[in-house]
Amino acid sequence: MINTRVDVSLPRFNMEESYDFGQHLINMGIVDAFSQQKANLLGISDKSLYVSKVVHKAIVEVNEDGTEAAAGTGVVIIPKMLPLSFKADHPFQFYITHTETNCILFSGKCISP
Repeated sequence: MINTRVDVSLPRFNMEESYDFGQHLINMGIVDAFSQQKANLLGISDKSLYVSKVVHKAIVEVNEDGTEAAAGTGVVIIPKMLPLSFKADHPFQFYITHTETNCILFSGKCISP
């Protein structure tokens, strides 16, 4: 892999999405936890509990503060040749990765920047 400097211009955007994973988990075989009769969650509480919903919510916000925080640390040394430029003024897909493991933490599509 060759590292290349690229100047990136992103619009400010805020994405928020909620997902109900209950039916997906049932389809994968996790059925008893959703049943009032069969659920056994005694390790969580001494009350009679069952799972009624599994909701996941993700929020991604990109703004000037995020850019300033990322660019405002230390000294920036650039090559003498001009860097490539990417301006996201059209639909684009993005990934937020964990630096140390390179694992994808979030992915999304910005349809109308």
